[in-house]
Amino acid sequence: MRRFRLPADYSKWRGKTIACGERAIVQKLRLPGHPANGLVARVTSLEPCKHQESVEVMFHQLKLARRLFPANFIKAVGVAPARGVLHGPVLLSREVRLDGLSRQVRHIFYEADARIASKQKVFSNPAYVKHAERVDRIAKLIAKRMEEAGVIVNTNPANVWFTEKGKPVFFDILRIDLRKASARLGRKAMQDSIHFLAEHQGKGQGETWAK
Repeated sequence: MRRFRLPADYSKWRGKTIACGERAIVQKLRLPGHPANGLVARVTSLEPCKHQESVEVMFHQLKLARRLFPANFIKAVGVAPARGVLHGPVLLSREVRLDGLSRQVRHIFYEADARIASKQKVFSNPAYVKHAERVDRIAKLIAKRMEEAGVIVNTNPANVWFTEKGKPVFFDILRIDLRKASARLGRKAMQDSIHFLAEHQGKGQGETWAK
């Protein structure tokens, strides 16, 4: 797992915001000459409204899940520690090219505020309805196969997007059943991730390395 060092001054990231949710801000980084240039940074909220794993656990979960289902998960490439007071630990990944409907719905969803009336307006939007229907029709069937292999994902339409090739990509892994995953991968495959998750998965969001 590669550990990146990002500029301490958040404004120097020059990132393009992709999504801003309850648990994190997601940005595409623009850092010419820096090894993280062009990567997507999931920046942990300092006081998230909902539980989430540490970025190291997320990294190893994605690594295992992608090994089992390469078309359905982002490629995590590293992590970065919290710097200063403006942001928490960061998970870095390669950008996934989403289709037009996914980009449209993602914009609609994250543009809305947390009020019930605002969210109801999103859920009744024709684009969101169309997206939710294909999540039910396509993504949930794949999620069932994933669960059989030990990968349990969030199938909420706001956490599943589709690539330009029509493949659903799951952005929120709830848990990895390590026994099932190990059986599918073989005894020696991905042992570093399996061992790490055996020790840390489900222990909350405390960091496992110094800032």
